[in-house]
Amino acid sequence: PERDSSVVGGEWDAACREFFAGIDLRGKFTDRDDLTIITYNTRPEPGLLEVCLAHLGLSDLVVLGRGLPDWKWSYKVQLVHDYLRSGACRSEHILCLDGDDVLVIGDPGLALRRFVEMECEMLFCNTRGDWPPSPECAAFEDEVAPEAAPTHRHLNAGGYFARTVYAAARLGEIVAGMQQEASWCTAEHGLDDQLAWRHLHRRYFPAIRVDARCRVFLRFDDDR
Repeated sequence: PERDSSVVGGEWDAACREFFAGIDLRGKFTDRDDLTIITYNTRPEPGLLEVCLAHLGLSDLVVLGRGLPDWKWSYKVQLVHDYLRSGACRSEHILCLDGDDVLVIGDPGLALRRFVEMECEMLFCNTRGDWPPSPECAAFEDEVAPEAAPTHRHLNAGGYFARTVYAAARLGEIVAGMQQEASWCTAEHGLDDQLAWRHLHRRYFPAIRVDARCRVFLRFDDDR
């Protein structure tokens, strides 16, 4: 699940403590040759996701940005793009997750199978809000997921599954847009990865989808 800022009080912290105190999942899983899990962390100490995967027995996590001086939102695009273009990623699929507010609470292999069953190239976590505001993106997200609850229809860039080659191509588009300061991927603070992915979702649907029915990604908030 991915934490949402609307969670009141210490519910998320309590859920994390309960997860790490449990023994059922401790050391249960092994790394897969067909899936690379990627995150970003500029700090020297491990983030929540790194600790979570170690708890599950997974060690082959790719952490991008370690040692960089300051966090920039562009890292979520540029660092993954550069890594995939380098050829260092040999797996057919990637799972890219934010590092500070995400837990993996089950078998990544099962999540991968569900992604494959959905017959798309990229699958994003959902969110309830139109953020950053984009009336055209919000209307499109509502239009293509009428069967889902309105609180689960919108794209959340905090987590996605993808076929590796496809993700590299789309990330390349965003990098090019970032260099041109294109309006479809730029907000007041500069590049906004979520805005960029929302526009690419409109452009490439159904190859890019939102997990509006929560088959793979679960949010931890009032609408979970």
